[in-house]
Amino acid sequence: MSTRDHDTTPSTTVTTSAPTAPVEGSSRASHTSRSPRRAKRVRIILAALLAAVIAIGGGGTVWWTLGDGARTVALMRRKPASPATQTAIDAVTGFAYRSAPGFLDAANGDDDGNVNYSPTSMWMALALAAQGAGGATRTQLDETLGAKGLGDGDYMSLRSSVNGRYDDARSVMDVHDSMWVDGRYTLKDSFRRAAQERFDADVESLTFDARAEKRMSEWIEDNTHGMLKPDIRLNADTMMTLIDTVYADGRWETPFEETNTKDRTFHGASREHVVPMMAHTFDSMGYAEAADGSWRRVSIPFDNGGALTVLLPAEGRFDEFASDSARLEWAMSTCSARETGGDAPTCGAKAGTDAAGNAVPEVTAATTSVDLKLPRFSIENAFSPESAEKTLRTLGVTDAFSSSTADFSGMMEPDGLPGNPFIGEIIQGTRIDVHEKGAKAAAFTQIQVETAGAPIDDEVTFDVDRPFLYELATPDGVPLFIGAVRDL
Repeated sequence: MSTRDHDTTPSTTVTTSAPTAPVEGSSRASHTSRSPRRAKRVRIILAALLAAVIAIGGGGTVWWTLGDGARTVALMRRKPASPATQTAIDAVTGFAYRSAPGFLDAANGDDDGNVNYSPTSMWMALALAAQGAGGATRTQLDETLGAKGLGDGDYMSLRSSVNGRYDDARSVMDVHDSMWVDGRYTLKDSFRRAAQERFDADVESLTFDARAEKRMSEWIEDNTHGMLKPDIRLNADTMMTLIDTVYADGRWETPFEETNTKDRTFHGASREHVVPMMAHTFDSMGYAEAADGSWRRVSIPFDNGGALTVLLPAEGRFDEFASDSARLEWAMSTCSARETGGDAPTCGAKAGTDAAGNAVPEVTAATTSVDLKLPRFSIENAFSPESAEKTLRTLGVTDAFSSSTADFSGMMEPDGLPGNPFIGEIIQGTRIDVHEKGAKAAAFTQIQVETAGAPIDDEVTFDVDRPFLYELATPDGVPLFIGAVRDL
């Protein structure tokens, strides 16, 4: 089963199978032992932990978590993937762009202001919590998530599209959910059914002690293929933990050659810095540009149909897109494979308005030859509870954060509950590494609930040597990660 989080401060430390630094902000909180009789509040930690491990490159290197033989056998055992419903894709994607600017702020980033955010992890965590919400709390969550009207089939389709096997692809993706309940409390049947039918969640009732902590940590380790193993500590006030893990091990359709990587200058937001710049000329790649020159975009494909999309704003216009959800969505989505339903040879979008009603210029896109230079980069950062709550409140989730207004009455039977549950804090920590052989990314989200136009050239040169934005998406176009690189 899954991991357990705790009380008032982030207490989960993430360790990886490779020697990587712990996620910033994910420190162990000190705990004092408190008798259940003294607990004035009950806390539920809904820890949706998304660990996306994208391993992309050729076989035979230590980068890969599975040998090619084991990978082939594992893939053969999987059912063929079926696509997610369009309503489910739209829900996750819409939330991704609406929420991204609040999280992409430089204040949330690493020392260089770089940010890696997982909207899918945040969406899954909130969607799982919403199954036990009612009244205005459920309405606000559904509206923010775009989940109003989603049925069992929509939620199940997301799982099938991720966990299924894609023909002729060695990329692997997994999503798993679990629900851990303190044995002193009784889960409502309706909440259990929703978690199992919509999220295929493992459900276990157990004594919350050190053994439970160990089991939860091991469950996460197993379901992230050893990439994450949080140090989980339970608090006397904790009554339930929900956990979601997502794992992705993908491979570039055409890998970069390490011999082509050269030191080049990256012109960052605050300084210039020489960095290793990968290089490859792709015979066929999705490319798009705005007629006014405000941005250019490429999508680097994985062999299963997913992609890493890189958005390169014009010099001096980075913040225009990083801080505006409507402009970010317009630039990332217009004439994209997600919008056109595939790799259209050409696409044109006339000048018009974005989702906020602002005027936007013509967009032209094509599948063409691209001479791409992309820096190796790594980002590790954490989002504070204050940042997450502020962003979600701005999006319309307000009642869930107050004991006097929250309605999570659908989670537990009322017998023995000392007060009204509400969301106390939300924390997300992430990491991403991109280089010639692949891109590894991991994130966890904890939700703690307490009680008390122009023609395209035949070959395009695309030098990513200044601040850029990126999106790492599934074959269905669901954004697992959205990030902002300001300085390297």
